[in-house]
Amino acid sequence: MSDSIVVDTSAFIAAFSSDDTFHSKASPLYTNLTKGKLDLYTTSYIVVECFSLIHRRKGFTYAKDFIESIQPIFNIFWIDQSIHWEAWKSMVAKKGVGLNLVDWTTAIVTTQLGASVFTFDKDFYNEGLSVIPRQIGT
Repeated sequence: MSDSIVVDTSAFIAAFSSDDTFHSKASPLYTNLTKGKLDLYTTSYIVVECFSLIHRRKGFTYAKDFIESIQPIFNIFWIDQSIHWEAWKSMVAKKGVGLNLVDWTTAIVTTQLGASVFTFDKDFYNEGLSVIPRQIGT
């Protein structure tokens, strides 16, 4: 396993939502990752995506609490213009099949960091990234 982990929206939602299909896998893994000595990252786009989903599903207070809980633990990788457009070009090249724009930015950041991505989205595995949990690709 890499010393750096990028946590994707699907992993955050699964870890924090007891009604998510992957919650029973995500919650203990998330706890172990956050207690370990790994460099944990997420991206500014993932933060926005998670906040929007949680706000819509559970309300503002829950979404605010989520953001405040990750701030002291995670390095936020801010997506700049060059990563945004690189992600756009990758998505266009695949004709919109597989990863969406936010996911492409995550894939680019994960590659730049030499990290693994904690996700339940098989499209990351299909793009050749190192994913956690490993069994997602099988």
